[in-house]
Amino acid sequence: MSQSARGGTRSRIRSWILWAVLLGSVGLSLAAVKSYGDLRTARGRERRLSDSIEKTHQDIDELSDRIRRLRHDPTELERLARQELGLVKPGDVVIILPSKTPRSAEASVGQSSSPQQRANGKGGQPRPR
Repeated sequence: MSQSARGGTRSRIRSWILWAVLLGSVGLSLAAVKSYGDLRTARGRERRLSDSIEKTHQDIDELSDRIRRLRHDPTELERLARQELGLVKPGDVVIILPSKTPRSAEASVGQSSSPQQRANGKGGQPRPR
């Protein structure tokens, strides 16, 4: 083989190696870009989960404090029974107030019955006791 033939073969081999290195570099660059995007997504998810965990810890602390008060503070237990369950102590006087109705509803109730029906307690309003 002549010197020029060897030089041509080497030149082709070098160009193939150069193309292989170039394609490998492009492939690695694309993989790095995708990995960076995945990393950002994972960090965002980690931040959201961390915030959620912190809020859950706060909720646990608040509920633990409420349990402690209910177990050891009779005043708190009584307040809760009165407000949320509507319970009363023996001897308490209970006053039930009528619910508020819009004026238009009162007017239509008053107009639908005659004065005699209202006087007899058969109108739209309950009889006083």
